[in-house]
Amino acid sequence: MGIGLIDNERYLLAKLITKGKILNFGRYKLSNGIESPYFLDFTLLSSRIDLLKTLIDLIDRQFSKHIELEDSDKLLGILDKGAVITIPLAVKKRRPFALVSPEKNTVSVGLVDPNDDVVLIDDMLSTGRTTKNVIELLDEKYDVKVRKVYVALDREEGGYHLLSKMGIKVYRLARVSEIAKILYDLGMLTEEEYNIILDHIEAVEKQYS
Repeated sequence: MGIGLIDNERYLLAKLITKGKILNFGRYKLSNGIESPYFLDFTLLSSRIDLLKTLIDLIDRQFSKHIELEDSDKLLGILDKGAVITIPLAVKKRRPFALVSPEKNTVSVGLVDPNDDVVLIDDMLSTGRTTKNVIELLDEKYDVKVRKVYVALDREEGGYHLLSKMGIKVYRLARVSEIAKILYDLGMLTEEEYNIILDHIEAVEKQYS
């Protein structure tokens, strides 16, 4: 059975995550306060430009499928980790970009304009609370309306549903459960590791439902 285009993109992303050694298991406290038994860090690709280029190419392919993304005026990234995707993607798409600092409560790099049709870019989506705060900041302080969010990976911790309820259209290259299934099928995750990810998703769903 052949691999479809979308499945192939997820397959390539899964292989990239393995090659880049950006998935690790242990005890981690995420920036949003959630305790997680695994951690993914796309910023490690800053030392693997070949893999970062592959990731940007995958995102670009997905980006180009959606006319409302392709025709956007500006890409907005969230500091600090989201910048690893936003900047190279903006260069590839020949789009201006700006970076928002949730900690400083401001646009730290570049300029934003209320007339811009923007896409908010981030590497990962978790609970969505940081993204929600950034969207509200841009609206209240800069009169910029964000209606589209793009993430490379959805950790499936409630963020997709939170943003969707706000009327935000969320695009994602893959969900973490999809990547885990591919890696498990390829023998790159043990059954225990695979179940750790699935059990965590289920536990977070119960916590935030």
